[in-house]
Amino acid sequence: MKKKLISMLLAVSMVVGAAFTGGCSTTNQGDKNAASKKSDDSEGVKETAVKSGDEVHLKMFIGIPRFKDQFEGYFDKFCEKYEKENGVKVTYELEMPGQNAATVLKTRLASKDSVDIMAVHAITELPAYVQAGYIEPMDGQPFVDKMVDSAKDAVTIDGHPQGVLLESLMWGYLYNKDMFAEIGIKTADQMPMTMAEMEEVCKKLEDKGNKPFVQAYKEIAFLFWPSFLGIQGITRTDNKDWYERMNKGEGSFSEVTDFFNVLDMIEKYGTDKALDKSSGDACADFALGKGAMLVTGPWYADSIMEVNKDINMGVAALPVNDNPDATMINVSASTTLCVNSGSQNKEVATALLNYMLDDQESGEFYESCMFNPVTDAQQKSMNVFPWVQDALDWVDMGHFYPDDQNWPNSCSEDIQKVLQAYYSGAETKESFVEKADKLWKDSLSAN
Repeated sequence: MKKKLISMLLAVSMVVGAAFTGGCSTTNQGDKNAASKKSDDSEGVKETAVKSGDEVHLKMFIGIPRFKDQFEGYFDKFCEKYEKENGVKVTYELEMPGQNAATVLKTRLASKDSVDIMAVHAITELPAYVQAGYIEPMDGQPFVDKMVDSAKDAVTIDGHPQGVLLESLMWGYLYNKDMFAEIGIKTADQMPMTMAEMEEVCKKLEDKGNKPFVQAYKEIAFLFWPSFLGIQGITRTDNKDWYERMNKGEGSFSEVTDFFNVLDMIEKYGTDKALDKSSGDACADFALGKGAMLVTGPWYADSIMEVNKDINMGVAALPVNDNPDATMINVSASTTLCVNSGSQNKEVATALLNYMLDDQESGEFYESCMFNPVTDAQQKSMNVFPWVQDALDWVDMGHFYPDDQNWPNSCSEDIQKVLQAYYSGAETKESFVEKADKLWKDSLSAN
């Protein structure tokens, strides 16, 4: 039963194609265009041949700092194993920024202070970096054949595998199942399907003395997620060519302003002082029951369960208007680990990518990060988290879409900052539309 469930998860999930240092010996060390041109500094870089007795220092960039301990522990194991088998001492410098990670990575790639290994988003970033020549193809590497076909497809571009898939996701919003059970909602088919129904849920939660939504907008991503889900729901049902027209410079955010209703509802029924709250605050508040819902994905499950390991947490689709067909789970392939084509340490960097899918070790690592399995060996050893079944229930109902459309990377962060200004009262809906339209159009000319 477990293997069947995981296989279904992978088939669905792949439907779309704080800095610190560490190592076997650890030392401390301490934004706008899309990737479009390979750095001149990396042109003609010669890879250094590695032999016994050498020392290799890897620079790695992985923008998910909440998994700092897990990555550090796993990389330490790699260093120990590689030195034992090859006589080469490996140390590493691991940079893990949170906010603005994409912009920081572009800066690193454009400078002499580059990286050997980097994590990028399989859908929204990987194609651009491949086109720009920053990614070393992984044809023929042992780890490629270990990945199930759907996972392999998600990281393959123009017939060439580009890296190791770490995260695959199904998400909408997180909710406290115990609080929902108190108001009579226990299964997916009882969840709110329209904004009107969600408002009723919020009122019932308040009647029980529970705050409906946790808000935390100090980091712009927490405003992006409900906005993105709102626009996705609208454009998957009523305005299906919006992304296509936006990318031709012909569309406008004025066509999808109903997504503001989602933000306004969350604010109406949300916790106070949101602009002062970080992602850590959001996870803690949700874990401690200060709100029944948090609009984000299960990538924060680890942080939430660190605060309250007994929380009864689920995943559901967020209503974005009064059309129940627009209430859908987002299905995505996400974080992918790649080797920089300009690295002087490709041999060791590639060995590390192979170790990421080690038959004996990788299952424990993936499970510790709450990633979904991507190999047969992992499927046999890993447990399935309950919120995965919640998301699959929505898939069974037909309420899901592949995450194959997104805002351009070169302007997404700036648009999110305008959203933050809207929430603070510094922008109106009209001024947001004007500025967001311009940012999107400017990004087209920049590319």
